[in-house]
Amino acid sequence: MWLLEVGFFPAATPRVTVTTGGLNQVRVSGVVCASMPAINALLVEKNQLHKAYIDRPTAANKTTFYRSRFLVQKGLRQMQDAWMTRKAEEIQGYTDRNEWKYFFAATKAVYGPPVKGKAPLLSADGRTLFTEKTQILTRWAEHFQSVLSQPSTISDAAIDRLPEVEINANLDLPPSLQKTLRAQFAPPILFCICHSLLFGPA
Repeated sequence: MWLLEVGFFPAATPRVTVTTGGLNQVRVSGVVCASMPAINALLVEKNQLHKAYIDRPTAANKTTFYRSRFLVQKGLRQMQDAWMTRKAEEIQGYTDRNEWKYFFAATKAVYGPPVKGKAPLLSADGRTLFTEKTQILTRWAEHFQSVLSQPSTISDAAIDRLPEVEINANLDLPPSLQKTLRAQFAPPILFCICHSLLFGPA
């Protein structure tokens, strides 16, 4: 169960999407659960209570709507927890048996396929949406040019008041052999770095 304990599935969060026509679909990590009657009934009831609360905002309508919303969220959390537990146990079984093909397939099911599309970007004035790759790259270049070309806001007088410190050239030198041998209880990666600095790559 270490996969679940260390938060191996950060992307597997429930998402609610509203399709055209007003039908709500609940997505738990890419699995459409709109056909589940209990959750679907709760969603329909929640939507009706929300409409009633918007049409007539009374304290009673508000209370019933918030209660219904709480029940829907609770049901979704329970579904997600159950799914996450099952998926973590399944993936843990694959790792225990060294079945890496199934491990990666199950991990891909959790995270979904890699996103290959490009994110659209607004123009500087916020009126035009760029979707083509060249337009997006040009817009990013404009953005970074404007950000990185800002004039300095620090006055020369403030810079002159900063104390100057001598440069310690000894920090550029590799450590001596005695210092390296004294650091025998250092983490292995540090020892490897020191060894490669002293004696060259292995």
